[in-house]
Amino acid sequence: MRSVAALAVLALCLFGCAPIPQIKKHPAAPPCEICLRLKHQLAKPPDILQMPKIMGKFYRQRGYQPVWTSSGSVLPRVDDLLQALRNADREGLDPTEYHLVEIEKFRGDLKDFSGQKISDGARAAGFDLLLSDAYLLYASHLVGGRTDPEKAHAQWALIRKKADLSLELDKAVDAGQITSSLEALAPQHDDYADLRAQLAIYRRKRGSEKKPARQKLLEDRINKIKNSMDRWRWLPNDLGGRYLVVNIPAFWLKGYENGEETFSAPVIVGKNDKDHQTPVFSNRISYLEFCPSWNVPKDIAVKEMLGHIQEDPAYLDKNHLEVVSYINDQPTVVETKKIDWCDYTPQYFPFLLRQKPGPWNSLGGIKFMFPNEYNVYIHAHPEKNLFKRRRRMFSHGCVRVEDPTRLAQFVLNDPDWTAERINQLTKQPEPVVVDLREPLPVYLVYWTAWIDKLGKIHFEDDAYGWETVKP
Repeated sequence: MRSVAALAVLALCLFGCAPIPQIKKHPAAPPCEICLRLKHQLAKPPDILQMPKIMGKFYRQRGYQPVWTSSGSVLPRVDDLLQALRNADREGLDPTEYHLVEIEKFRGDLKDFSGQKISDGARAAGFDLLLSDAYLLYASHLVGGRTDPEKAHAQWALIRKKADLSLELDKAVDAGQITSSLEALAPQHDDYADLRAQLAIYRRKRGSEKKPARQKLLEDRINKIKNSMDRWRWLPNDLGGRYLVVNIPAFWLKGYENGEETFSAPVIVGKNDKDHQTPVFSNRISYLEFCPSWNVPKDIAVKEMLGHIQEDPAYLDKNHLEVVSYINDQPTVVETKKIDWCDYTPQYFPFLLRQKPGPWNSLGGIKFMFPNEYNVYIHAHPEKNLFKRRRRMFSHGCVRVEDPTRLAQFVLNDPDWTAERINQLTKQPEPVVVDLREPLPVYLVYWTAWIDKLGKIHFEDDAYGWETVKP
């Protein structure tokens, strides 16, 4: 984020490296001159402008006509935009990021000369561009978040929402609806609105608090609300009629129908190390696999199992593991007695370890599959005692759910799929795949502040230390 001082310097350059223009009592620059100035400045936009490509499209489509002034006079929509920018803090955003200081300075000087005009075409064009840039930058943050998840963290793969911001500005200008157009770009979800309300409440609490320790706690909670609001902006406006949400730092999974929570269960997420953290992304569950086998990921096989096998070859049988080798690209189960495990190392391990289906299987009785680049999915787990822990970070990245049978009923969404029928399938000798009639959206999110179905706010520990990436 540029400092206010740096922005001020750039703003001076924008207006010709001269002091704030003096308003003179003579006719405004002809409109054609301002058009030429706008076109010229957009050809080589100053560094202060954050959205030059979109602005180029916007002004080109409007014939490079100014939109915030007319015949040199400032239009009322400038004050509408200023008010919207001042209110950016209500959305958990910083108004100064949107040229507020520079715009207010320029606008304030004009107020001192009521009825006068901007006589310098270059400065009028610069003022117009600064205002449009402020609108577009603020709009882009409302639509898709200030933080770009894919650039901010390797484990964040949600794709920010997109909008035709040039069109949004065009419609807002023509309709004279600057403020309402920006309000409409923010998420319309109830949870987002509730977080916005809680942000105001906690700011009032901080303002009236006298104890430093309590002030620090409240500031931390304010930051969690702001971060969670920004991560809400990553999500689509329409989450789907039915969908699942996994909140990683809260260790829960919830199912929603028509926006109402109808399922909830504790989950276990990935360990807090760079190789096993559960990623933030979205996908669609396309099928369930009952009584699955487990293809052990190679890093687990060589880092956690190979040493045990070398010390005790019976380790494989004790853990119901079979060894698979690919011969002519065909998987073939290898007779383990013929393998000299001392010949193999983590660097040279040409086998796949596969755990057989059964009550011992690390995946439990059900896998909920949404194929993705991380090889992460939701599954059951035989060690039920782990779900009693408060902080549940024990997996290698996948999400383990405590009540897989009820979750399967929610996902399958069919009264014929009774708990008894599901439990019978988990006891089959071989895996059984059931395709969903309609894929179900699932969102893996990282909200350290969230609202429950009763409207109460909850705050979570920063499980992975990701709160350092702040909006």
